[in-house]
Amino acid sequence: MSDKFLEHLLADEGRIHPNVSHISTVIDAPGRSFQGLCTCGWSSTFTHYEEADLLRAMHAHAVRTFDSYR
Repeated sequence: MSDKFLEHLLADEGRIHPNVSHISTVIDAPGRSFQGLCTCGWSSTFTHYEEADLLRAMHAHAVRTFDSYR
């Protein structure tokens, strides 16, 4: 993960902030693929950045919309 992404996750003293349960990003994964990741543990791997980013956005939308994702 990038340093900037980790900075957003971490609060004082290097602990994950209690109100942060869903922060997501897309990273370059090994093997010429991209991986969407979320702090809740969700992940998905695709060969195209756009596919990984679309699923990341759909996950973020589902978290805000559907109670079952919370």
